[in-house]
Amino acid sequence: SILKEIRQLLTKAWELPEADRKRVIKRLLLKWHPDKNPNIVKLATEITQTILNYIRHLEKGGSLDEDED
Repeated sequence: SILKEIRQLLTKAWELPEADRKRVIKRLLLKWHPDKNPNIVKLATEITQTILNYIRHLEKGGSLDEDED
């Protein structure tokens, strides 16, 4: 459910101008950074890594389909 929301957010962000897209990415990464989530460090780390993978995938022209979990 968290990853689904992140996929949707990043997919929409990719339709925005670059500056706005970077702001969305920065906000998302700050929200899930392990240092900002001391009670759920392992989960936050996994989500941050997944976000970075999603970003790399989108930068290569890919899409974030629902069945990628």
